[in-house]
Amino acid sequence: MSTTELNSNSLPVDVVTALYDFQATADDELTIKEGQVLYLVEDNRKTEQWALVRTRVRPDAPSGLVPWTYIESDKPSFRASALYSFASQISDEIEMVAGQSLSVYGPARENALVKLDDLNGQVGRVGYVPQNYIKEFQLDKKVDRARLTMSTTVTYMLRWT
Repeated sequence: MSTTELNSNSLPVDVVTALYDFQATADDELTIKEGQVLYLVEDNRKTEQWALVRTRVRPDAPSGLVPWTYIESDKPSFRASALYSFASQISDEIEMVAGQSLSVYGPARENALVKLDDLNGQVGRVGYVPQNYIKEFQLDKKVDRARLTMSTTVTYMLRWT
């Protein structure tokens, strides 16, 4: 299938997990095990019954087709933003710009596995960036700050009315 050849050099577009074991029966298919983390090379689920995945982020990792019904998208560990721009140095790293929003997968390590949000018409891709180049969104603190601001405003209004 031409999809395998066409997209084998690009970074993945999503992180997925195998729901079931699948035994490849053709050269362009990939054998996978239930619970295995995989990397989706192209999101063609609206037009195709087969997904092109690879076993690692790197473009030279083993790749092949698996049925869409055998995989599901992973949920990120947390959301973050890029503190600094980053230029990739090796094939499994991804370039990002300061301020870009992203999803982070897995535990904190020296390099974080991230999926960048779409930016300027470019589809977000998956790759590694230095952990110290990103900062987790503090959603709870924003909510608390909003409550504090509202409480202060109400107190102020009550005091002067």
